Amino acid sequence: MNGILALVLAASAEEGDAGLDFELFRPHGDTYGYAVVPGASTLQNLQLGAGLWFDYSDDPVVLVDAAGNRVSPNGTDADGLVNSRAALHAQVGLGFSRYGSVSVDVPLVLSQDGFVAPTLADPSPGTLAPTGVGDIVLTPKAVVLDRDAFPLGIALAVPISVPSGDPAAFLGEGAVSAAPQAILEWSDEKIHTRAYKFRAAAMGGVLLREPARLQDARFGNAFTYGVAAGYRVISP
Repeated sequence: MNGILALVLAASAEEGDAGLDFELFRPHGDTYGYAVVPGASTLQNLQLGAGLWFDYSDDPVVLVDAAGNRVSPNGTDADGLVNSRAALHAQVGLGFSRYGSVSVDVPLVLSQDGFVAPTLADPSPGTLAPTGVGDIVLTPKAVVLDRDAFPLGIALAVPISVPSGDPAAFLGEGAVSAAPQAILEWSDEKIHTRAYKFRAAAMGGVLLREPARLQDARFGNAFTYGVAAGYRVISP
């Protein structure tokens, strides 16, 4: 279960709002990562990896007025623009030598409740599609320095988001986006053999996407970063 940070927007009666993929929980595609932070190691030659993640968010997108007071989209209760969402991430990856892999993440919204942004000025705002497929993410990854052979692991990854989700239902960006990342990782022992006790990674990159507007909030390119650490309690 994952509590996603609320996105605070300013209330406006303007039309023409664009779709926005507001998800902050974006698990990395291969099985050598740390949930939302990738590792510098990856699947080995013809090694297949698979994963399944579930997350839930309550009021991930809300509206506030100029004074900072929360605004109800339908004027009758305290619901958010997106009131709740339960989603599943189905992932599969394949290694090509020990220095490269490709993984696919298919986000499936199992249930959601909220309102269609462009209809907020109507007497009865439209409601969001309750289920759907989000933007599918294809992630090629290349290992520059293998941690099993060098003191520090270095890798490059480029998650590419394909516009397969409905932007009007907050299921996707409505356009292709890419998020190139550089990854550093250290461990006290080899990673592929699971001999390590402690490992840690840091990631930095940039999200490249089409400009979007939701009410008075505007969105564009953004820096991405993350750090993570893991400790193995039970030896293999």
